[in-house]
Amino acid sequence: MINHGHIRLHLSSVYPLEFREIGENEVISGLKEIKRMFQSEDALTLLIELPSYFACKYSERRSIVSGQGSDELFLGYRKYDLEDTSKMDLERVMNKLIPMEKEMGKAFNKEFFYPYLEGNVISVAEKIPRDLKVRAVKGNSYSDLLPSVSAYERIALKPKKASQYSSGLKDLVEKVARREGKRIYQFIRDL
Repeated sequence: MINHGHIRLHLSSVYPLEFREIGENEVISGLKEIKRMFQSEDALTLLIELPSYFACKYSERRSIVSGQGSDELFLGYRKYDLEDTSKMDLERVMNKLIPMEKEMGKAFNKEFFYPYLEGNVISVAEKIPRDLKVRAVKGNSYSDLLPSVSAYERIALKPKKASQYSSGLKDLVEKVARREGKRIYQFIRDL
């Protein structure tokens, strides 16, 4: 959620929920740091990793539990209604994003855990027919597939968005980019 050039970022650990306001300058500094850390010009990847960067930077806990892989396994993105690129997307998560996150975690003395990418979860997800997964997504909920075990039902039942969108980080970067007269991905590449 954007509020006067700041967002409230949900730093998820199991209990309690933690929120931190992050301003424009801090977001831009974070993008620059991730870009430097990974020597990457891939603006989409940098934007995707921005919420993980702030979770590492500000969480007082050493362990960070990530939801990486859940959307690819359970077809949680609307784009899968039209074209199922989930296997290719999951490979990208496994081969690009997770190694980046693990390296980022080490830089902050944190360790990421990926419960959706455990062998048993992947095995179960692969056995669920595609039409059941897509039907659940169209209803904006995983409730047809995965019973909500979240202690935070109001969050678990919200329509699904990737963290760079739901956190407001993408909108905040886009706002700064527009002020600079640039499109968001070009702005990020030029940092």
